[in-house]
Amino acid sequence: MPGRLQDDTGAFVDANYLPVSADIMVAGRRLTPPRSDGAIAFDVAIATRYSIVSDDEPVAGTLDGVPFVQGQPIAAGAHVFLPVAAGSAATSVPPVLIWTQALARGFMPKPADEPIAQAAFSVVKQDRLAHRGLKAGFRAG
Repeated sequence: MPGRLQDDTGAFVDANYLPVSADIMVAGRRLTPPRSDGAIAFDVAIATRYSIVSDDEPVAGTLDGVPFVQGQPIAAGAHVFLPVAAGSAATSVPPVLIWTQALARGFMPKPADEPIAQAAFSVVKQDRLAHRGLKAGFRAG
C-alpha cells in the first residue's frame, strides 16, 4: 500500500498482513524456509486463531513443542513451528500463517511470486475446501 500509510505503519502491515485481493489484507504472514533442523521460527504481532498451509493444504506439525491444531489461538510473540514432514516434498513450499477466518471464508494462498494485481490469494468455493478436507480442519474463531 505505498503512499497510503506512514513508513512505520506500512512496515507493520507488510510484516503482519497478507493481501487477499488488490485492496484487502488479512492477518498472517509468509513463513521463512525451514532451518537445517526443519524448524521454522517466526514472530506473531496479532494474537488470533491461525492456520498453517502450504500449497493450499494444511501443514501438520508442532508449535512450540506442542501438536499444532489448525485454527488454534496463537499468542503474540516468538514461535517455532516444526512440520511433521520436515524436508519432504510436501513442505518444499514455505508455509503461510493465515487468519483462520479468512480460510473459512474461502480465501486460499497462491504462490508467493504471483503478482498482487492478479491477487495473492484467490477466493474458492466451499466445495473445493471440502474436497481438499479443509472445511473440517479449519475452525473459524
